[in-house]
Amino acid sequence: MSDYKNIKELIKIAKLDEYLVEDLNLKKAKVIFVLESPHKDEVFEKNRELKKKKYPVAGSAGKTMTEVLFPNKGLSFGEIIFKEHQDSRILKYGVINVSNIPLQLSSYNFKDLTNSCEIVRYLENTKKNDFKKIKNKDLDENEINERNKIMKLIGDSFKERLIPNLDNKLIFLCGNYAENAFKSIFSENKISLIDKIENNIIKITHPSAQKTDKNDWRNNNRKLIQKAINDFLGL
Repeated sequence: MSDYKNIKELIKIAKLDEYLVEDLNLKKAKVIFVLESPHKDEVFEKNRELKKKKYPVAGSAGKTMTEVLFPNKGLSFGEIIFKEHQDSRILKYGVINVSNIPLQLSSYNFKDLTNSCEIVRYLENTKKNDFKKIKNKDLDENEINERNKIMKLIGDSFKERLIPNLDNKLIFLCGNYAENAFKSIFSENKISLIDKIENNIIKITHPSAQKTDKNDWRNNNRKLIQKAINDFLGL
């Protein structure tokens, strides 16, 4: 695998530009949801054609978020922010994915992976390990190093996009991957900002969690999320 300097370079050389899904409204938002990565609903139309306009949480997870945050709207949460950004209530919310490109093979067209199947396999591995460094004795040392290198590129990109937008924000970390990636930013860097914002960081399940999970967005987490937002925004 080539020695990519950053995730943008990796995306360009691997020709994955069409799978890039940008973050939503980070600068203006007061409440930011941190999620893992785009899934197939964010990159494909129903006929598996690539979407021309892409935004995070455009599928079922986004619909679950809407149930809790904007119950009178029928669109996914990402689509609401993308299309209704003139609404002052909508402008209070933003979404950032740890990875701006999908982390699973199912979210790619195989014909587009002629020169990048190995890279996507490494991307997928960071998902399987919940953004934790790989130390599997059964793997070749080069394999471990390549996988961890990809994870670092993802983490560096995440840090660059998130750090400038943390001040005076309420941050929801949705799921283990988002939580571990967030922790990695501060464990590997001497950043004192964490001390200032730790009371504004809330760990919750990913909105795609099963309804049978008692901490699913529709159950216990619903009240926690709504109360935290109302208290932070003074509603």
